[in-house]
Amino acid sequence: TTNGPAYASDKIVVNNDTAYIAVNNGFDFGNYKGIIGVVNLNAQNYKREITLANNATNPENLMLAGNDLITVNNNDFTSSSVSKMSTKSAAGNSLTIISGSGCSTSAMATISNNDYVLYQAFGTTSLGKFDLNGFQNVSPVAINKEIYGIAVNPINNEIYTGVTDFSTKGKIYIHYANGFPKDSFNVSVSPGNIAFDLRTATGVENVNSKFETSIFPNPANNEIQIIGNYTKAQVIIFDLLGKSVLNTTASSTESVNISNLSKGAYMIKIMNEKGEVEMKKLIKE
Repeated sequence: TTNGPAYASDKIVVNNDTAYIAVNNGFDFGNYKGIIGVVNLNAQNYKREITLANNATNPENLMLAGNDLITVNNNDFTSSSVSKMSTKSAAGNSLTIISGSGCSTSAMATISNNDYVLYQAFGTTSLGKFDLNGFQNVSPVAINKEIYGIAVNPINNEIYTGVTDFSTKGKIYIHYANGFPKDSFNVSVSPGNIAFDLRTATGVENVNSKFETSIFPNPANNEIQIIGNYTKAQVIIFDLLGKSVLNTTASSTESVNISNLSKGAYMIKIMNEKGEVEMKKLIKE
């Protein structure tokens, strides 16, 4: 503690040559701290500490959004808050996201160029959604599961959630960004931490699927073209509530008319003549 945090810590993020540590004193119940420790990785010293704004305490998750540090704080477990602090100026703000309960798990997602914190309050089955740009809660994501861990794939924004019985088994469920279920697989007990190896992401995609498409233009106004190596494909467009708003067929040289769609984000299901399926995001302007 002469050259580091004086209390128990949880979560670390690294930005260039600096590491940030969430210091919460989490093992001293009722005496929680709300500190971000700053480590200079080149000099290998504990440089300074940043105190969370508005008396927020017990940061249990720490994330990086551009030049901002984002923490999810369990305070005294009767409420939870989100804090946002600049890595350049240390200026920040904190806002309560849950009252009367704590937060079991959280993750950050970038959807349509907006940064969000996805989180779940203890005893609930949906995901709260906190808009970091507007700094407010927005409509939750319905997944109908009480989860133990969560992570968001930064390539496609798919949500991975861990479920456990705490004694014999665990399972990972994969959801599209709108909460629709996609897939699942069995794992060991208590999957609370999920990580993605992105170094070979392109290679993994090529191995798992030979059916690959791209949407052009995207964002789009009136028409899109689904480019890929296929003859004919069924194209179904869903809104973020999961409702089918367009169902048609098209070849890779044909355009799909989307002029009747309202502005916003959509998911496109593309199925080729072999039954292979791809899901893509579409932004209608």
